[in-house]
Amino acid sequence: MAIVAATLVALVNAASAHGTAARTCATSQLRIRLAKSLVAAGNVGGYIAFTNRAGVTCRLTGWPKLVAVTRAGASTTAVRVRSTMFGPRPSLRGVPVVILRPGATADAVFAGSDLPGPGQARCPHPYRRLRVTPPGSASSVTISAWLPGLDAYLPSCARIAVTMVVPASALQPSSTA
Repeated sequence: MAIVAATLVALVNAASAHGTAARTCATSQLRIRLAKSLVAAGNVGGYIAFTNRAGVTCRLTGWPKLVAVTRAGASTTAVRVRSTMFGPRPSLRGVPVVILRPGATADAVFAGSDLPGPGQARCPHPYRRLRVTPPGSASSVTISAWLPGLDAYLPSCARIAVTMVVPASALQPSSTA
C-alpha cells in the first residue's frame, strides 16, 4: 500500500512539474494572424493562429478574447463556444493545454454569418479589424478582418463566436488565409 501511494505521489508530482514547466505565452512572444478564412452556406469565419516566435516553450489554454471592430469604431465581443461548423470537433473533451515549442502554432476558430438577420434587408457595415487577446494575457493585437475566402471584410450580420485554443493538428490543415 505504501509503495502504491508513493508511486501515485511521484506520478502526480511529475505531471504537475510537466504541466507547469511552460509559462503562459505572452502576447509579445506570439505571432497572431488569420491563418485561414472559411465560407460555407451563409457561414463565415476562420482560424486565428498563435505561433510561438520566442526561443522558449510556452502554453495556451482557454479562450482568446476576440473583439470585432467596424470602420466607425463600433465593436462587439465574440461569445465563447466549444465548437463551430468550422471546428474544432465537438467530441473534443475538456479545455486543452496547448504546449507551444518555438515555431509551433495553436489555433482558435471564429465564426459568424453573411446572411441578414430576421427583419433585416441587408447586413450592417462589416467589421474591419479583429482585436485578439490570447488566453491568460491582458494585451492584444489588432489584425485585419479581411476574409480572402469571402473576398470581403467579416460581415456583421450575426453574433461572432470564438472557440478555445486548440493544437493546430485538431483542425483541418492550415493554408494561407
